[in-house]
Amino acid sequence: MVTELLAETEAEPSDLKSSPVSLYELVHRLQLVLLPQAVEKSTFIVNHIDRSLALKTDEDTLAFIVGSLMNSAVCSTTNGCIQIETAYCGSDIQIKVRNNGVFFYSSPSHSLGHVADAARKLGGSINLYNNKYQGMIAVFSLSKDNAA
Repeated sequence: MVTELLAETEAEPSDLKSSPVSLYELVHRLQLVLLPQAVEKSTFIVNHIDRSLALKTDEDTLAFIVGSLMNSAVCSTTNGCIQIETAYCGSDIQIKVRNNGVFFYSSPSHSLGHVADAARKLGGSINLYNNKYQGMIAVFSLSKDNAA
């Protein structure tokens, strides 16, 4: 079921369908799909997204990107907490997947190449950060122009 939801789209940027997408609702649906796997790993997933935030973008591609980042966090975590939140940084909206206590080095950047490609289709980018106190943070940045 997770594999079906996160199946990569082969759409070209011109084929993308842009419509308002509630980011909170999208993350909530992804949480429900990932919940059984998270429970098996004694891991919590917390949705801190503002309920009023909507993005004008292709919903399937956005679900693939955010879902892949969340799935990677769940697969990498045992007895932890994964938090999904947004922040505004300059001219970008950042969707952050924080994973406490997990530190990635070079391997995740290789396995997330297809996610970075999808992010570029939406005009965004993916960055991974390690923080001594907060663990791994995966950030999907997208222009504020995509706010609905």
